[in-house]
Amino acid sequence: MNDVLSVPVTNEGPVWDVVVAGAGPAGCAAAIAAAEEGSRVLLLERTCSPGGMGTSALVPCWCPFTDRHRRIHAGLAGRILDRSKTGTPHVPAEQDDWVPIAAEHLKQVYDQALAEAKVAVRFDSFLAAVRCGDGDRVESVVVADKRGLRAIRATVFVDATGDADLVARSGAPIHLGDDAGGELMPSTLCFVLANVHGFGDGTGPPPRRPNITMATAPGELSILDRIRADPRFHGIPDGHLVRGWVGPGCMGFNAGHVYGVDNTDPASLSRGIAEGRRLAQTYRDALAAYLPEFFADAFLVSTGSLLGTRETRRIIADYELTADDYVARR
Repeated sequence: MNDVLSVPVTNEGPVWDVVVAGAGPAGCAAAIAAAEEGSRVLLLERTCSPGGMGTSALVPCWCPFTDRHRRIHAGLAGRILDRSKTGTPHVPAEQDDWVPIAAEHLKQVYDQALAEAKVAVRFDSFLAAVRCGDGDRVESVVVADKRGLRAIRATVFVDATGDADLVARSGAPIHLGDDAGGELMPSTLCFVLANVHGFGDGTGPPPRRPNITMATAPGELSILDRIRADPRFHGIPDGHLVRGWVGPGCMGFNAGHVYGVDNTDPASLSRGIAEGRRLAQTYRDALAAYLPEFFADAFLVSTGSLLGTRETRRIIADYELTADDYVARR
């Protein structure tokens, strides 16, 4: 599909071997891998940071890298994890599961890895349109940046936008939502609380971990259950709460869900982000009330600049993985 643009588009000079759209973990890995194989690679990112969910969205920890016996995510993923862990020295060296993320450190980890691979990076570059030639093959992408609209050509394009923007704008088939009514999984706006007590000075025992989600005795309610029953904090929608020490006095939270958000709809996304910010403040106030030994002096220092989106467009490919494929490890 060729987008009709009413403003002039400048053609950028070189034809790249590979253009990757999106600098989250997948896009960075694709760009680095292609560059290490000798390709001339351009990486486009609409924000001003690499890392995606772990940096701009403030997801507080990596999902497990092991099968509880050994590390199963190796290669580039393992290299990035090992570098990321140097920014969280309070984490035991042998820990590979649920490792906290120091977002500012992880940005620099990706910056350095991309530079070492000689990947050309363009931040603040929004994928505006896709131009196709004969046979619907993508010939160029139109990028909006501070210089206006530019058409960038390449031999191969990789869509790592998270929303399948490149694929959708090319006219290829996509699917959005479930089959029943288009419902999407809920999103979360992650956040960081600062001035949280219990971390220690870094020389003594490991940081204390506040018990928020588990009952301390049979028949008792957890702290989170009690919070949700408190009319002062009725806005907390469910029992989802993941947290971890991301640095001294700073605890990152992946907590609560924002329902009914379509990340491909600007109005829906804007509503979801505003709701997520309100939720983050509610969590801070509730935790201060119920766990003052940890959170009495805490303040909301940051919310994600990206919404944590769990489900969005899905590419209708030549083959789609099934649950049986997953169980059989195909």
